[in-house]
Amino acid sequence: VKVKGLPYSAREADVLDFFRHFNVRPVGVSLVPNARGESSGDALVEFGSEEEVIRALSLHRAHFGHRYLEIFRVGKGDAQEVS
Repeated sequence: VKVKGLPYSAREADVLDFFRHFNVRPVGVSLVPNARGESSGDALVEFGSEEEVIRALSLHRAHFGHRYLEIFRVGKGDAQEVS
């Protein structure tokens, strides 16, 4: 899935903590940099099953600190274009 709206200071560990009750694949979190190589506030997260993806999508607009996250389904090809 693609996660938008993360604080620019968010680390991979923070994203893993947010999804701590999910089966995230090993090395399954990628923070997406902007054109300058800085944090964009976006991440790609890979889950262990389709069921986990559906559960993760249910967190669309959930709060992450003082921000809310937008969570979207992306395919493998979409993820490669973004990263």
